Amino acid sequence: MTLQELTRHEAGIIIYGNNIVVDNWSSYDDDQIPKLFYTGCVGFPVAPGSIEAMAGTVCRVAHIVDAMPDAEFAVIESDHNGDIPRIYSGEDDEPGSVYDLPDGGILIVPDEWC
Repeated sequence: MTLQELTRHEAGIIIYGNNIVVDNWSSYDDDQIPKLFYTGCVGFPVAPGSIEAMAGTVCRVAHIVDAMPDAEFAVIESDHNGDIPRIYSGEDDEPGSVYDLPDGGILIVPDEWC
């Protein structure tokens, strides 16, 4: 299963600690999660069935900012469209789904994103 099949979206927010990455995973293969390298995000392989297992971790939030690190400590690693500042300002804060990634991070999928 791919992240796009799981989330029914092709993009979202990946968080590891205070580090934030916005990524489009539409080109990732089965059992791949986003990882940031010096060249940008790539689909990084995880154990077979890991994406399916993420379905059991999903929770809904009324405001995606509630699942994000405190703005004072956030480190925006990659955000080509400037989405994260708009979320923190309240301009684009919206409901969404939050998943636990198999390697300890979280994946936030805003409802209105593609």
